[in-house]
Amino acid sequence: MTLNEFIDEYSWEQAREWHAEMLAQNSRRPKQWTFQEKDGTKHTIFFDGCPFRLKSPKMADWLRAMILSAEAMEDESSHGFTAEEQVIICYVAVVTQLEGNLWVFEPQGLPQMLCQAVVKAKAYEDGIELSASLKNIYDNKLDSEELPDNIFWRCVQASLLLSIYLIELSLITGNISSNTFEALNQLSVQLEGIINDAKEDHDTPDFSVEAEYFERLTKLIPKIEQSGNEQLISMAYEFARDYYQATRRFTLAEKFNAKLNNPDN
Repeated sequence: MTLNEFIDEYSWEQAREWHAEMLAQNSRRPKQWTFQEKDGTKHTIFFDGCPFRLKSPKMADWLRAMILSAEAMEDESSHGFTAEEQVIICYVAVVTQLEGNLWVFEPQGLPQMLCQAVVKAKAYEDGIELSASLKNIYDNKLDSEELPDNIFWRCVQASLLLSIYLIELSLITGNISSNTFEALNQLSVQLEGIINDAKEDHDTPDFSVEAEYFERLTKLIPKIEQSGNEQLISMAYEFARDYYQATRRFTLAEKFNAKLNNPDN
């Protein structure tokens, strides 16, 4: 079976068979279900968080997304796909969930799934391209759709996480590109927005959604310095100065302010 056959034909066929099997035995969606593939391989699927009723035609879509995800995350593909091919399957699985609001995994878990596949295959250059593409999909979704608050903020976290991955992958490959600067700029713009909102409300900045990703960026600064890219280094210093100032870590803020004013020291 080729990669395209698995994605375009087999995954749909298997999902529809499983859906029909469930419908034949149940009137309501169970909490879990064990399916068996034609080769005897068994999969137990848990439906926690699945938004669809058993009779919904979208259930087959959800099951297909699960099949794609499971194949992508196997240590060794049961269908003989290479690690590089699993990266492609993973990307399709992630986009399928994102565009269809299927959420087999949490929105912020999807970039993690893709990154794990990229690291396993050591397909870092492909990882940059796929992460940038995925980030565009997230950002367009945030701009154009009315999402429930809980999903919206998880998608915000996913977009920030993809920015971190883009910076990390750029540093691994040494390929500092427009994607790298755009990723760092997004984090800076998000930080600035939080600080400005707090000033308008005469309140302290609320980093409850973004703190994890902001902290990860500050921990990347030594590697950013090693890149030798002066523009990227300066952007990282500015971010760190403003973030540490906003979180009242004034000694660290002054440290990075000094680095900005005296880059040779």
